[in-house]
Amino acid sequence: MHQPMLPFEHEQVRLSEQCGVILRRLECGPVTNSELSRVALKYTSRISDVRQKGYDIRVIHRDRTCGLTTYKLFGRTF
Repeated sequence: MHQPMLPFEHEQVRLSEQCGVILRRLECGPVTNSELSRVALKYTSRISDVRQKGYDIRVIHRDRTCGLTTYKLFGRTF
């Protein structure tokens, strides 16, 4: 049986449940580390996982006095 190959842009990116929750939240707008820590204690690892899947997530604000960091999704890199 021959299955047609789909172009890369039509392939669905597979993410863990926590990564999916984080990505969906980022798609709504900037999110703080305080909020992300409620999704996953190791949220920085999950952000790295999402970045490895081709999403451009950047720190847009870091307040070193209180430890608050804000992340924003800028789209897909590939």
